[in-house]
Amino acid sequence: MRFSFSLILLLFVFSAIAQKQISDYRYSIGYFGNNLWNEGVNVGMEKLRSDTTYFNKKGKTRTVNKNYAANFGFYNDSESHLGMFLTAGWSRRKMLKNRFNPTSSLQPLGIYRSFLPETYKVNEDGEVRKVFLPGRFYLAPNVSAGIGRMGRWHPDNSWYVKLNITTLLPYSRAIFPW
Repeated sequence: MRFSFSLILLLFVFSAIAQKQISDYRYSIGYFGNNLWNEGVNVGMEKLRSDTTYFNKKGKTRTVNKNYAANFGFYNDSESHLGMFLTAGWSRRKMLKNRFNPTSSLQPLGIYRSFLPETYKVNEDGEVRKVFLPGRFYLAPNVSAGIGRMGRWHPDNSWYVKLNITTLLPYSRAIFPW
């Protein structure tokens, strides 16, 4: 029961992010973790791919930003492991007149590395040895959705709250040669 609860919390990771835009690049740093436990940090970068302005059915102007996105982060589960991840993909942000911005992203290229606490291995001769850097690699595609708001006096500064869903798949060098 505890394992399935932990797995559900790992899949629905909450992230609050502050962003700063410099030219076509947007940098972010934020809290990454399951509510208030399993704390971590997420650092990201987005590069503007396209900026489209259109009129909706009511005649209001809307702007949509499409970006290339990359994230690096880690989190600590004090009872079992430390996890680090690197993801890359695309993000989309709709700019509304009230400065609220719904955002979504798809990051199919992701790699996750878990680091386990002190681990030992017994070989065929019965000798016990400490394992160097125990843990595993996983393929970690990521989907996220959230909402944010641009700053009133500095529109380049903004904040976002996102829900990330990450799936950890066993790593195979046949699929990705990293």
